[in-house]
Amino acid sequence: GGPGTGKTTVLFSIIRALLLCGQQIEHIALLAPTGKAAKRMQSVVVQHVDHVNASSPAEQRLKELQVYTVHSFLRSKIAISALRTIIIDESSMLDTSLFYKLYLRIRGQGLNTIFCGDTAQLAAVEAGAFLQDIGNTISHQQPANCQLVALQQGFRSSNQIVQVLQQIKKAQSKAFLGLAGADQPLQDHRSRIEIQFYPTDTSRQRIFLQNRIRNWITKVYDQDTLEILRLFRHTDLHTNHMDAEWQAQMANLYAQLGKYRILALAWDGPGGIRDLNQIAHEALQAHLLTQTTPGTAKFASEQPATRHGLPVLVNRNQRDPVLMNGDSAVLLMDASGSHWALLESEAGLQLMPAHQMRSFETAFVQSVHKSQGSEYDHIEILLPLRSDHPLPGREIFYTAVSRARSSVVVCGSQTVIHTCFQRSAQRQTGPLPVT
Repeated sequence: GGPGTGKTTVLFSIIRALLLCGQQIEHIALLAPTGKAAKRMQSVVVQHVDHVNASSPAEQRLKELQVYTVHSFLRSKIAISALRTIIIDESSMLDTSLFYKLYLRIRGQGLNTIFCGDTAQLAAVEAGAFLQDIGNTISHQQPANCQLVALQQGFRSSNQIVQVLQQIKKAQSKAFLGLAGADQPLQDHRSRIEIQFYPTDTSRQRIFLQNRIRNWITKVYDQDTLEILRLFRHTDLHTNHMDAEWQAQMANLYAQLGKYRILALAWDGPGGIRDLNQIAHEALQAHLLTQTTPGTAKFASEQPATRHGLPVLVNRNQRDPVLMNGDSAVLLMDASGSHWALLESEAGLQLMPAHQMRSFETAFVQSVHKSQGSEYDHIEILLPLRSDHPLPGREIFYTAVSRARSSVVVCGSQTVIHTCFQRSAQRQTGPLPVT
């Protein structure tokens, strides 16, 4: 099913039903392709337990369910013979090689196996399109021991975002572009869908991008957020970070920055992710130096803090402390000049010395690939400047738009937007034998 169609809710209901029918928690294994997806699945299970007010002893044990990455499951010493059900979330990210290794591990055990995902999203980075292939095979062959369930109704995103996703799947670029004239941007405040066309004059395109990002920074780092950053800059976080009031401020800051994200397709060159992140970082510094908060001095009068308030992504798994590739964090600098990283862990928000986060990248703007498995209230998609760029296509554009819950701004030329609807990344794969 697509975004917000209830895939996770259905999975949770299946797990509850299994437990209530007598299966033990030890009989169920939850898997996800990446550490980020596994962590999100773990938190969603806990949220669902609290939401449904599960009261039976069996249901309360749901919080004990551990979500493994497929790689860690393959390396583990789990006795497959003790399992009865395996659920793999975000299965569209499974490549052929990883699926085959999983198949070799579990074959012949008579397990109930559930693959869950969205076939319209980007396929795996490596070779293959497993979820799409197995879905097509089951749909056409209809084997007795396999079932395909397609969830159709969206419950999370706005109706207009769902409509755009359907237009992308059906390659209806004219319907999308027809909402806006060639020279006028679409801005429907009821629908929260906006199209901004790049200037045809290439010399003005960089100015356009700079202005978009400056406006974005102003929106994200509003007066309340600036005040929180100023408070952190004037306190000793090592002493005060466990205080309830400071914990609340950290939660507010993390939530605010987690609502917004700019997505782009290409890493390098003008308008690429690295270039855009540099523009955004400079825009944040200028914003902090020029803005005031009520009753306070400007940041300009304070010691420079070039990374204060900087959103980042962990880009490599590490064990001590445990961090996953794709984890989000906010860098902070306190009154002592110490640098901290604010991030979410299984125990909730955590503040750690920034040097313990050994590999990370700036994340004002992030790639569509790295956004998979994440959701944001508001996203802005900055498409490549080059009209002949190889990356724009239906799957990557669908994935980008589907990250949004409330609003989407699409920036690009009409040519590239049209390409996002018409080009499909067809992989040379074949039907899977299902017996």
